[in-house]
Amino acid sequence: MPKISQFTAQTGASVANGDLFPIVDVGSPNVSEYITADELAQMPQLSSRYVPLANDRAWLPAEMFRATLNSANQTHLDGIDNGFDTPCMNFDSDAIELAAAVDWVPQSWSTVDYYLWWSNAGAGAGDCMWYAIALSLADGVSIDSGNVIGPSYPGQALTAPAQNVVKRSKLNTTAEPVTASSPLRVLVGRVGSDAADTLGNDAALLGIEIVRVS
Repeated sequence: MPKISQFTAQTGASVANGDLFPIVDVGSPNVSEYITADELAQMPQLSSRYVPLANDRAWLPAEMFRATLNSANQTHLDGIDNGFDTPCMNFDSDAIELAAAVDWVPQSWSTVDYYLWWSNAGAGAGDCMWYAIALSLADGVSIDSGNVIGPSYPGQALTAPAQNVVKRSKLNTTAEPVTASSPLRVLVGRVGSDAADTLGNDAALLGIEIVRVS
């Protein structure tokens, strides 16, 4: 029988759930046996040591958002076939409209990037002024605060895609701080009344993607 050192080198990606690992049950007397990778993963010494990856992410869908200023409304993008419609929240072209959602920050997250997933709800062309603020909630924290995500008010001008075409836009320029294992409020809106906002019809929020950096 070959020695372990003579086997083909294994990596984490090449280990199957049913692969066997030798283990010595230290007791009286010591007993040697094999356990599977699934059984190994159930050990409390390992299952409590989850280390997040740099590209772990959370998703705040449009359906989670609620209007907090003026009349951004829950609706859907109209596809050619009604079966292709997608839930969204529409923001007007002539007002400041804000909406917010709250979700839980996973353990071990300290900084993140924010991505706006959005579309053009009409046939017009132009730029949208998007503005966003994040706030980690905690006992005693005032909701009248938060970290601006990206440029300060009135935000940044993002060129709208064609009608019903999905666009993913990064909102921040440097990684933003969050508090691990706590609620996070994300406030996002369109400053349609700003002169730099030149899209003459509604812009549609599909969701906010939050990507772990550290």
